[in-house]
Amino acid sequence: MEITIDPDAGFCIGVTRAIRMAEEAAKKGPVATLGDIVHNPEEVQRLKNKGIGSVTHTDLPKMQGSVILLRAHGEPPSTYETAQLCDLNLIDATCPIVAGVQKKIKKAYKEALTVNGQIAIYGKPGHPETIGLKGQTENTAIVISEKADLDTIDYNRPLWLFAQTTMQPAKFSLIAGEIRKRFIQAGRNPDEMLRVSSTICRYVSGREAKIREFARRFDVIVFVSGANSSNGNYLYSCCKEENPRSYFVSHADELKKEWFSGASSAGISGATSTPQWLMEEVKNRIMELEK
Repeated sequence: MEITIDPDAGFCIGVTRAIRMAEEAAKKGPVATLGDIVHNPEEVQRLKNKGIGSVTHTDLPKMQGSVILLRAHGEPPSTYETAQLCDLNLIDATCPIVAGVQKKIKKAYKEALTVNGQIAIYGKPGHPETIGLKGQTENTAIVISEKADLDTIDYNRPLWLFAQTTMQPAKFSLIAGEIRKRFIQAGRNPDEMLRVSSTICRYVSGREAKIREFARRFDVIVFVSGANSSNGNYLYSCCKEENPRSYFVSHADELKKEWFSGASSAGISGATSTPQWLMEEVKNRIMELEK
């Protein structure tokens, strides 16, 4: 059976950079990441075996002088203030794309203050990146995750709209379109009242079309991802829509021989948080099942 690993699958640039920075820091001494560096338990465990653990925000006051790495998701200004107060040695691995969005939101917030404006972020409430983005507005930004959240916007005030970098472009467009419609319903000109910045990462936005095409090429698809990865769950749903014989696994032990019955080809893909070595393990396990 032909077994192919999706060349577009695996860590995005930001995650790759953060992991490299963590491993380099660990060569010099103890280092911990603020939160899991990636939404993949297997990769987190691999790094833990290298001495790279993780800590929470509540741990920081007890870690004076420690080396703490900020992951690719980014952090709000309050984290940097805490680090300074606690005399922590920070390694900032914030993804450059995320850092750029933070700067845009901070600039827009300052401008919004002069015209009684609002900042809205299309993202997941409680997601570390969204927390970091919201922090650029002194936590005043409106977080929109679904249509019902649009009721919290004041359509008599100017609005700047941004997006968490890992959100789905099509849904962001729908949200922006609905906001425009509501400004019109409120008797306001959306061209004057609304400024939309599509801040979704190009790497993420380009994955959907590619993974759909990849899923159609094979008899069976095995999608490898941590169960808690929102990006992974979404990309897997894309695979399933294109190929009913798509299966989700978090590690090679979950593979079942019957999935490949009568198949002449299998494709392996993964989320932006799935390491290449894990997809290789899945490939090797499929080969063993075929013997």
